[in-house]
Amino acid sequence: MLVQEFAPVSMVSREAREFDFAAVPGKEAAFAKMLERFLKFYSTAAELSHASLGKVLGVYRVLGSGIAVHEMPPEGASLPEKMKDLAGMSSDRLEKKMMLLLDAVSYMHERNVLHGNISLNSIFWDEARQNMVIQGMFCLLERERDVQTTVVHDVNVAAPETLLKGGAYDSRAEVYSLASCFYFLITGEPLIRGDQRFCSAHQTGLASDRHLQSRYSSGFLKSLDRALQVRREDRFASASVWINELKKRA
Repeated sequence: MLVQEFAPVSMVSREAREFDFAAVPGKEAAFAKMLERFLKFYSTAAELSHASLGKVLGVYRVLGSGIAVHEMPPEGASLPEKMKDLAGMSSDRLEKKMMLLLDAVSYMHERNVLHGNISLNSIFWDEARQNMVIQGMFCLLERERDVQTTVVHDVNVAAPETLLKGGAYDSRAEVYSLASCFYFLITGEPLIRGDQRFCSAHQTGLASDRHLQSRYSSGFLKSLDRALQVRREDRFASASVWINELKKRA
């Protein structure tokens, strides 16, 4: 099990007992509000169930704060660590595994839940399941078109707009991050960072790559190019929209 505690550094101080918390004087109300959001987020996440989604086993109010208990990800099995093994997988099988990941993120987006930190290091190869599994931090969107501005994300796969000061993180940003991970899986190389793509007008052009065309379906490559558009409005609005578009082309 992996235990995640709610302990924003700027808002809490440790009491004499090692694991007890107290809100910093003057920040009690803000701490209480954030704690309730944390408990609500993970209570919702604990209800999620998908073959390609790591499980939240429970969330608890304890010792003045809160903790979420996650399923422990397989050791040494993140995508960068398993690339040599995955390279031997047939392209048809790998595409199907990526579609299961997309379906998992779509499953979350349909429920107004964001993963919160899609990256190469949050996706694991689960040998027992023979499947890729994504572990989540999770954020709950309480309103349609709601956004998060405090999500911690991997700059190497982050959507360009999220790297700007005050940049919003939403389902379009998660589409980009997931597509960046897929790019790595099918090319073996990381995508140019989003902020650098802003400056270079870099386009992925996966659908016109002859080597990739011989290995992956045209519909998948075209959708990946769209998911990796620099301008957020040119991407799929969510993983659900992305997967529905693929179903239309099938």
